[in-house]
Amino acid sequence: MDMNSIWFAKLNRFSAWVLLVAIALYFVSGYAKIPWLHSRALPLITLIVFFFHTFFSIRMAMMRWKIWNRASAIILLSIYLGFFGLLIKLDYKENKPTTATETTITKSEKIFTLEELGKYDGKNGNKAYVAIDGLVYDMTSVFRNGSHHGYSAGIDQTEAFNTQHGKDILTRFTIVGKIK
Repeated sequence: MDMNSIWFAKLNRFSAWVLLVAIALYFVSGYAKIPWLHSRALPLITLIVFFFHTFFSIRMAMMRWKIWNRASAIILLSIYLGFFGLLIKLDYKENKPTTATETTITKSEKIFTLEELGKYDGKNGNKAYVAIDGLVYDMTSVFRNGSHHGYSAGIDQTEAFNTQHGKDILTRFTIVGKIK
């Protein structure tokens, strides 16, 4: 084995250990509700380390098969860069944050008072609406019988939401109005 192969093998093993730790932290941060780590830092770190690890593994296999050359390196690198770019683009499109200044409330959307919002408590077949940062979201899909991890629907949950989640998760829910 030449010196470059030894370093690639060591880098491959190191990236496997980092990948293992990143995946474990991803699961733990999801259950521990650490949104900045779970939603922002770890996905990118895990993705990068995954690409390094699999790239070097494929490179080493191609070297054993004696098909590793400049053309195969360019093809493999192009595939990885294209796939990585696609994932980043899809992630940005899917998780693009929505803020109150970017959101336009149409005339068909309602202006809720806190009393009116209370009617949408998610109980007895009612929809579950929650106010966050002045906007009212339909969160019926996550509030079961008016409750989600001990929090209630039908009220302003801005403070509780901001301590548990990142703003990017709000793009999953329909804005049905704003709070008065």
